[in-house]
Amino acid sequence: MSKSNIAQLEMTRLKSFSSATGSLVVVEKNKDVHFGIARVFVVKALRGETRGKHAHKECQQFLFCTNGRIEVICDDGTEKRTFLLDDSDKALLIPAGIWAHQNYLEENSVLTVLCDLLYDENDYLRNYEDFKKFRGLI
Repeated sequence: MSKSNIAQLEMTRLKSFSSATGSLVVVEKNKDVHFGIARVFVVKALRGETRGKHAHKECQQFLFCTNGRIEVICDDGTEKRTFLLDDSDKALLIPAGIWAHQNYLEENSVLTVLCDLLYDENDYLRNYEDFKKFRGLI
């Protein structure tokens, strides 16, 4: 069982560079992401939609919003915290054992997720009661 809790979660600022012609945000292994990246995926949703609504038993996820604004609500079974990804240089590491969902606050919001494990349906906790049992709370 994961011992991660909400108090451990922190937003990270990624290195960014801006000029008159545009901007660049950098994510580097061992500087920003402290795990081997096994999978990357991008999620787009309509304004007002909620995505996620699950936890992972082992997989860690590093999230950043490449366009728009996304609210990320994290829950360890006893406490919740809300994080706002509203700039491409803001990122959030969600360790295994944390329930999370994302609210898409603007049209064309895009979430990029880096994972340390390949997709495995058996790693997902999609039912909140199962999540609480996994955490040893019931």
